[in-house]
Amino acid sequence: MSDINIFGHQALFEHVYKSAPIGIALVTIEGSWISVNPAACKMFGYTDEELMAQPATDYIYSECINNKDKLLRSLDEASSTIAVEKQLVHKDGNVIWASIHVSLVRDDQDQTPLFFISQIVDITDSKVAEQKLQESIERYTSLKKYNHDAIISFNLEGRIINGNQMAEQLTGFKIPELIGTKISNLIGERNLARVLSSAADYVAAEKGINCIHHKDGHQVEVLATLAPIVIHGKNVGFYIIAKDMTEQKKAYHREGSSREDE
Repeated sequence: MSDINIFGHQALFEHVYKSAPIGIALVTIEGSWISVNPAACKMFGYTDEELMAQPATDYIYSECINNKDKLLRSLDEASSTIAVEKQLVHKDGNVIWASIHVSLVRDDQDQTPLFFISQIVDITDSKVAEQKLQESIERYTSLKKYNHDAIISFNLEGRIINGNQMAEQLTGFKIPELIGTKISNLIGERNLARVLSSAADYVAAEKGINCIHHKDGHQVEVLATLAPIVIHGKNVGFYIIAKDMTEQKKAYHREGSSREDE
């Protein structure tokens, strides 16, 4: 009873083709449409007639379709399937990221190439999340490199993730010394508790962080700003951006003394 032939190849293929949750497109060797399944139409918001009125090459390995010999060699030599990621457009104009797997169907007798099967999976959500994460990393890298204030990131357990060069100058610690240690060593346990509170008032927490504990034991007066680290819509930690107020305070006191002398 395990023999698949008992079900009939044609009936089985038609059932899978029509019911599959992923898009399936059948395209000739010359790059013309043969058929497209309901899932592909739903993915792009078109009827099958509307979708098949567009170039079929958009939905297979279009970079190679104009060089069929290269495409056929790729399917023979490298793998039975070629996988690509590309952007396609929904009927409403929105961009869809798709993972496309193209395989070649050959004649059972003489192995003559017959047509391509293209399996299409919508990966828009994961691609957008990936791009947002990369943008976040790039912004943070740029911030770390060029900002003139100390920047220290820490997770929701209060452990330091990273910091920039100015953070080393402000704290007296090298970044490798700071990574993995408690941010409370620098800002105090009470301030950390305020930041991590589920009902955190960042403005109040910022005002409480007016000093950073230096490695040699003294305290550095700072003006602190807090910003949550959000990845995939979830808060995973915080940045503390601390401006060293030492020189400003000295200048203020000198100015005050000068006025008193007058």
